Amino acid sequence: NGCYKSALRLEPYQNGILLSALETAPDARQKGYASILIMETLSHLSSSGSGIVYSHVSKKNEASLAVHRKCGFQVIKDYAVYADGSVLHDHLTFAYEYKKSEI
Repeated sequence: NGCYKSALRLEPYQNGILLSALETAPDARQKGYASILIMETLSHLSSSGSGIVYSHVSKKNEASLAVHRKCGFQVIKDYAVYADGSVLHDHLTFAYEYKKSEI
């Protein structure tokens, strides 16, 4: 119907890709759209090779933390380092390693 349910943005980061934004429309939350979008994105990435997707999530964002864990992301740091060099200690760094045609 022309309205978005969930969206994400990817950008280059260190030796992989950063999932730098994940949003779900307020009326579409808790319906699985974010996890479906992440899993479809990981599937698309794995169809063309192997790599790592990173994500920085606020330690207080319980919904996003749960979605990342549900999608197989693992916490690798208890802080986040952004591309501009800033460090946020109230965020976690997640990583997901995908392999060609794994998904």
